[in-house]
Amino acid sequence: MVVQIPRLVMVSRAIRRASVVPEISALRSRRSLLGLLVAILITATPALAKVHPVPLDKNTDAAKCLECHGDKGKGKSVHSAIAMGCTSCHEVRVAKDVTRVKLATTTVVKLCIQCHSDKDANQMTGTVHSPAVRDCIKCHDPHVSDNKNQLLAPPSGASAKENLCLR
Repeated sequence: MVVQIPRLVMVSRAIRRASVVPEISALRSRRSLLGLLVAILITATPALAKVHPVPLDKNTDAAKCLECHGDKGKGKSVHSAIAMGCTSCHEVRVAKDVTRVKLATTTVVKLCIQCHSDKDANQMTGTVHSPAVRDCIKCHDPHVSDNKNQLLAPPSGASAKENLCLR
C-alpha cells in the first residue's frame, strides 16, 4: 500500500526547512562576527593604554613623573617600588605626537608577582582569599596608602566603610 502525502503537507515541510536554513546560517554568521570582535579586542588591548595629557620623552625619569604625581610618593605607607622609579612598573610609549603610559606587564597581578612572588596564589597552598587570585589592587593601592601594606582601608571595623574585608 502506498501512502500519499497531500501536496499541502509537502509544501509546508519545504517551507519549514527553507526557513530554518537561513536561521542556522545567520547564527553561524553571528558566531563568526563575535569571534572576530573578540580577536580584535584581544589584539588591540596594548593600544588601549591611556593617552597621557602631557607629551613625554620615552626615556622620562621618575623625577619628571613626580612633578605632577608627587602625591604618589607621600603617605604613611609608600610602595617600595616608588623608590625604584615609575618605569619599574610603567612604560612610556611615544608614537608620533601621542604619549601613552601603560603597565609594564599585561595584567596587574603579573606585575605584582614579579616582586612579590611569595604572594602568587597559584603557588600557595591552603585557602587563598579570592581577590588575591587575580586582582591585587582590589585591596591594595599600588602607590601609597594611609593603611599598613598599602591596603585601601583597614582590615577591621564594624561596617563595610571601616573594614576592607567586608566590602
